[in-house]
Amino acid sequence: MAFTTLRSGIRAYTDSVVNRFIGGQLLEPNLNYWRNIFFAYICAILLPVMFIPLIPGLFLAFKQGFYGLIAADLIIIGLFISITFAPRLTIQTRKVIFVTGLYFITIVLLLYLGSYGPGLTFLYAITVIVVLITRKELAMLTVGLNLLICAGIAIALWNGFRFPYYHYHDYSEADRMVMSWLAISSFGLIFSFLAAVVIPKLFEGLQTIIDSQKLLERKLQSMLREVETKNIELEEFAYTASHDLKEPLRMVRSFMELLKKNYSSKLDEKAGRYIHFAVDGAERMGKLIDDLLHYSRVGRIHTEIRTINLGNLLHQVSEKLKAEKKPGTIEIKIGEMPEIEGVRVTIEMLFNNLISNAVKYQPKNQIPKITVESFTSEKYHHFRVSDNGIGIPEEYQNEIFQLFKRLHTDEEYKGSGLGLAICKKIVTQHGGHIGVISRPGEGSTFEFTLKKEIREYET
Repeated sequence: MAFTTLRSGIRAYTDSVVNRFIGGQLLEPNLNYWRNIFFAYICAILLPVMFIPLIPGLFLAFKQGFYGLIAADLIIIGLFISITFAPRLTIQTRKVIFVTGLYFITIVLLLYLGSYGPGLTFLYAITVIVVLITRKELAMLTVGLNLLICAGIAIALWNGFRFPYYHYHDYSEADRMVMSWLAISSFGLIFSFLAAVVIPKLFEGLQTIIDSQKLLERKLQSMLREVETKNIELEEFAYTASHDLKEPLRMVRSFMELLKKNYSSKLDEKAGRYIHFAVDGAERMGKLIDDLLHYSRVGRIHTEIRTINLGNLLHQVSEKLKAEKKPGTIEIKIGEMPEIEGVRVTIEMLFNNLISNAVKYQPKNQIPKITVESFTSEKYHHFRVSDNGIGIPEEYQNEIFQLFKRLHTDEEYKGSGLGLAICKKIVTQHGGHIGVISRPGEGSTFEFTLKKEIREYET
């Protein structure tokens, strides 16, 4: 409990610092954005952690009488507190103050402790930090500053300056101190130079990857928008075309029926058969247009998502289908069904199409037996609609979900070839997938999923 509270407190503290530094000014994350995030975390973590070495350091400085070092430590603490908590500073200003403060405490440490204190470590760390939080040009500038500081201290040592913390016994020892300083500082300068040159190469590579990714994302979004536009145009065309086709088709059918009614006695058997074919063709075309209208309306007319009691809905679908047949000629078993989120009209259409197909595609004189089952997983509702029908050959099991795809003639089984295409569209727009498992003569099982949580209707 205490650990969880502590962790939550630390998280809240670091988040507040990051928000103060970033604010929301950078809306598009890029490499510079992550540099700023990194800098914010450095300041957030450094401020409390710096007290760990600071307390014994202040004690030692007080014991040695290094009051200037104590004053410098207190100044740097105040500076870092200001950087971390000042509300209106820009992040660039914070960076300048931060690096200036680091140089200030580094020079003080070097003047008091020389190579025996953390001053040299701070000096070289500045270059690495600047590389990580700013541009490489500024990192190279720190290499030059480091060189000037090291050279200045070497010249001061050569001209008689002595580190207060180090006790010199004779001149030769002081002379060796100059050479030692030059050797140690030169290695550090090489490290600073390497950091300033090599680390930016990594960042340049990362920036290239980020830019490429952003370009691909923009292209993908553009293509998706184009596809969505084309889909909308296609659906609108299908709706308009099918709607406009119904009126002339209705006229053709009406006049053919009038012709049959008023002139059947004057026409021979062959002419009557032609009229029958024309009327039957008009009826099938009308059914095809109706299904095309249904397909174009899916996801366009009805889009209101609500909670659906699927058990009640399937009971209504089942009773409606049974009412169209003689009693006892259909067996429909419905398992336990969940409540789902979806568009009621299209979900009803989905189950109605699947169960209607199961009833229709049967061998002659066989009672259709249909079973509807469901189970749930973490993100999806899973459904199975099984029948004892004629089955589907394996080579056609993917094609049957395409528009106008039919495996049988209209004389064998009437239909438009749009029913399963409508089912696939409904399932897809509810975030799921549909497929079939079947063998000829052994029935079919249609399996599909629907997302548990749908925030908006997918197009």
